[in-house]
Amino acid sequence: MTLTTDGRHYDAQHAYLTRDVPYWRALAVPVPLRVLEVACGTGRIAIPLARDGHAVTGIDLSRSMLEQAERKAAEAGVAVALHEADMRTFELGATFDLVLLPFNGMYLLRERADAEQCLAAIRRHLAPGGRFALDFTNPRFEKLTATTQHTVGDTHATHVASYDRVRQQKTVDITYRFADGSTATDQLVLRVYFPQELLALLAYNGFDVIEQYGDYDRSPLASDSPQLLFVSVADASRARGAAR
Repeated sequence: MTLTTDGRHYDAQHAYLTRDVPYWRALAVPVPLRVLEVACGTGRIAIPLARDGHAVTGIDLSRSMLEQAERKAAEAGVAVALHEADMRTFELGATFDLVLLPFNGMYLLRERADAEQCLAAIRRHLAPGGRFALDFTNPRFEKLTATTQHTVGDTHATHVASYDRVRQQKTVDITYRFADGSTATDQLVLRVYFPQELLALLAYNGFDVIEQYGDYDRSPLASDSPQLLFVSVADASRARGAAR
C-alpha cells in the first residue's frame, strides 16, 4: 500500500473536495435508485448518495480505501455495499440504474485495452434505461509538466509532474514533509484523456452521450471549461463488432 491508496491519508489530503457532491446528488434522480460507484475510494460521494435514500454499491481496488469508507458509512448511519474489485473485470451479479465513475477515476486506466475492459464491465452492469456518468479534469498542457506545492494541516506536499506525449501518461512524483520533519515519497502514473478521445471511446464501446457539461454547475462544455462531464446510456448498436 502507498500513501495515495491509504484511506486515512487520502481523506486528510482531500478534505477540500466537496464542490462536486451536489452535482452527483442532483444527477441521482428520482429517489431511490440502484447506484454503483466505480473507484469509490473512501465513500466521499457514495455516502451522501446513500444518505439521500439510494441503494448504493461501491467498488475499489484498495482495501485501505474501502476500510475507511466502511468507518465513515457507519459513522453516518448509512449502508453502502462495498466490494474490493478491479474496475476492469468486476462482476457483481446485479444491474444498476446509475453507474458513476467520478473524479478522474478513469485516469488510472493507463492503456486503451484497460479502458475498453472497464467500459464493457460497466455496460454489463447497466439496467435497461440506466445511465453512466463520468468526470474528468479538462487537460491543460501547462499543467501536465507543472510543479505544485500545497499544505494541508501539518503536511506539506510537493508534486512534480512530467508528461509522455506519445503514451499520454502523466507521472507525478510526490514528496510529503510532515510536522516532525520526516518525509515520504510516492508516485502516480496516470493516463490523460482528451475530450474527443473520450467521446470516441464511449461511442465505439456502446455508449450514447446524452448530456455533457463543462463544470459541476452544468455549464456548457467549452474550451476553457475546468471539467469534462459526460452522461451516457448504453447503445448496443454502436458497440464494436455489433451486427450491421
